[in-house]
Amino acid sequence: MDAFIAGSGSQESITKGRQIAQSYIGDKVDSSSVYETDQKAIVYAIGHCHIDTCWLWPWAETKRKIARSWANQCDLMERYPEHRFTCSQAQQYKWLEEFYPKLYDRVKTKVKNGTFQPIGGSWVEHDTNIPSGESLVRQFLYGQRYFESRFGNRCRTFWLPDTFGYSSQLPQLCRLAGMSRFFTQKLSWNNINSFPHSTFNWVALDGSQVLCHMAPANTYTASAHFGDVSRSISQHKSLDQDSTGLLVFGKGDGGGGPTFEHLEKLRRCRGLSDKVGLLPRVKMGDSVEDFYDRLEGKAANGTEFVTWRGELYFELHRGTYTTQARTKQNNRLSEFTLHSIEYLATLATFKNRSYKYPKKDLDDMWEDVLLCQFHDCLPGSSIEMCYKDADELYAKVFETGKRLTQNALSALGLSEYDPASHNLVALNTLSWPRSEI
Repeated sequence: MDAFIAGSGSQESITKGRQIAQSYIGDKVDSSSVYETDQKAIVYAIGHCHIDTCWLWPWAETKRKIARSWANQCDLMERYPEHRFTCSQAQQYKWLEEFYPKLYDRVKTKVKNGTFQPIGGSWVEHDTNIPSGESLVRQFLYGQRYFESRFGNRCRTFWLPDTFGYSSQLPQLCRLAGMSRFFTQKLSWNNINSFPHSTFNWVALDGSQVLCHMAPANTYTASAHFGDVSRSISQHKSLDQDSTGLLVFGKGDGGGGPTFEHLEKLRRCRGLSDKVGLLPRVKMGDSVEDFYDRLEGKAANGTEFVTWRGELYFELHRGTYTTQARTKQNNRLSEFTLHSIEYLATLATFKNRSYKYPKKDLDDMWEDVLLCQFHDCLPGSSIEMCYKDADELYAKVFETGKRLTQNALSALGLSEYDPASHNLVALNTLSWPRSEI
C-alpha cells in the first residue's frame, strides 16, 4: 500500500506492490500450481454450498437457489482447476434434473470428472430425533438409490452439518447404508458444554461405529481467509491423534457456495505458508473422501481415535421441538399410513395375482414425507410459507394413501362391508397381537 500511495496509484506502483507481495506469498499464487509442491499440507479445503431445502424461503425458491448456486460452481471449476465442490441432498439433485435438465447434464459431466462431488447418502439433510426408525432408514434407502442410479456410486460419507442433534442409532444405520464416515460441526454451537473432540469414533447402541470429523473452524460456511485456515488447526481438539483438519468453505444456508474471492484467498494462504511459514499449509484439489481415506488409513495402521458412545446431543435450538404441532402430527400419521399400505399391499400381492404392487405411488409418497423431514421443516424452525407447502404435500400423501388402501383391501376381498350385516372384520397391521379396537 505504501508503494501504491507513493506512486500515486500508477501502473508502475501496482507492479512494485506485486513484487513486494511476492516476497511473502511467492510467485505462484496466480495459478493452481501454488498447490503443486512437495511440502505436506495439514488443512484440506473443500468448497461447499449448504442450501436449506426450506427455512426463510419456500421450496419454490430453493429450486432456484440450487440452479444459481450450482451453475456458478460449474463456471468456477473451469477457471480454477483446483476447485472441488461437494453437495448433499438427493432431493436437490432431483429438482435440478426435473426443472433445469441442461444444467443437470452439466453437473453430471462435472461429477464424472470428479470436480463436482455428491455426498451425504440421504434424501435431504433431515432431522434425526422426530422421524421414526423406518423413516431414517428410508432417508438412506432413497438417497443412496438416487445417487447410485444417476452417478454410478453410493456415498461413503454421511454429511449432516446443520441438524439439531444426532440420534444414537445413526452409526448403525450409516453402516447398513454403506457409509463408514460422518461429518458435522453443529455441536460447536453448544451453549453450555464444549464438545471435546474433533476427530473420533462414534459408536451406536449396537456397537456399530463410524469415523467422525467435526470441522475445527466450527463452520460449514467458512470465508476461506487467514483466520479460517489458522482455526482449522488452532481449534483442533484431536491433534494428539491426527493433525489434519477439513475446511468447508463457501456461502451457505441460502446458497451461493464458493466465490472466486474464496479461491484466490486460499491460493494466497498457501503461498504464504510455503514462503514465510506463518500459517498452516492448506491444500485444494482433494475430495472429502480423500480426507477420510487418510484418517481410516491411520486407524488401520494403529492410531487409536477416541470413542464417543450414544447420542450427540445439541445444546441449542431446543425449543424447535415444541412448535408446528400439525406438521409433527402429519409426519407421524404419514408414517403410519405408509406402513399400513405396504403391509396390505404385500398381502394383496400374494393373495391376488391380478393386483399390482403400487411401487411408483409409494415411492412418491415416501419422497414427499422424507422431504418434510428436512431439519428446518419438521422441527418447526421455518417460516409460515414452508408449512403451507408441507400441508399441501401431506394432503396429497393422505389422498393417495386412502386410494391405495382401498385398492389393497379390495384385492384382499375386504372392501365390500355392509353395515346392515354387522359382520365386522378387524385387520391387525402391527407386528404384535392386539385385542383392542
